Amino acid sequence: MNDPAFIDTLRGLAARHGLDKVQTAALMGVSVFTLRHWRAGTRNPTASAVQLLEVLCLVEILAPDLLAALVPE
Repeated sequence: MNDPAFIDTLRGLAARHGLDKVQTAALMGVSVFTLRHWRAGTRNPTASAVQLLEVLCLVEILAPDLLAALVPE
């Protein structure tokens, strides 16, 4: 039901920055409830969530300090 590439990318980004579920959800602008459903495969991310993740991955490469500033504490 869900795009495994999205989930793998999201998990990878969170792991590389040591983010927990609350921080990952905040970075993506969604609730922890939604994040859990994405991971469980019971809810698909919106097109804007997919685009945001792509942008965050690009920022991670091009401007890692900027991404570090965006990561909630």
